[in-house]
Amino acid sequence: MSERNSETIVLNLKLDRISIDDLVRISEIAEKTVRTSILKSVGERFVEDLTITVHTEIKEGLVTITIDVSFAAPKILGLDYEGIIDRACDEAFKAIEEVLKRYGETSDFKVEKDHLRDK
Repeated sequence: MSERNSETIVLNLKLDRISIDDLVRISEIAEKTVRTSILKSVGERFVEDLTITVHTEIKEGLVTITIDVSFAAPKILGLDYEGIIDRACDEAFKAIEEVLKRYGETSDFKVEKDHLRDK
């Protein structure tokens, strides 16, 4: 089952100061943050088939960051997959926000936070 949540935050950042390299860096930070959070929550030896995809796009003054996450673990652990993925994505979006805030408050700029949860 997949569920989609979306949230938009206005950061008032200057879009012309963000390069492709910056977007790559933001995506890498998001992926690392999600991976670290899930491995810490579940335990590295129990996580199987962890897949994290971060898609970042600039279109019409809007940066859209989509994080897709799926993983498996032994059923005996009785994990709250949705909660674990939600927390991991929330941590990633907070890290992204902190990076983007460094660009300065000069114009309206939105970051759309969006993630899929797969069970």
